[in-house]
Amino acid sequence: MTRRSPNLSAKRNVRRLEAIRHATGGVKREPDGTWVIGPDDPKRVVVYECQRAREEPVTVEKLSSLSLEQQIGFDGATWIDRELVSDRPEALHGSGFGP
Repeated sequence: MTRRSPNLSAKRNVRRLEAIRHATGGVKREPDGTWVIGPDDPKRVVVYECQRAREEPVTVEKLSSLSLEQQIGFDGATWIDRELVSDRPEALHGSGFGP
């Protein structure tokens, strides 16, 4: 199980709220750092997220011939295992699980 830092999660949420605020004119940030979400803001966020999905579509690439059920508990090298022993590992911040 992976544990995430509460501070890291909070920073990500603040960045996302800032992006939504700039893009939609919606949610408002108070001087004390709290956020006010108005009654119309959820609708604005849905529109924002749909637009973002069109601009940056998500692609899924099948990397294994094994089904998901077969992969559960499979004892074999993972992508990160191969990166750890690679002579030329990928920069993790911009590829694989990094983004």
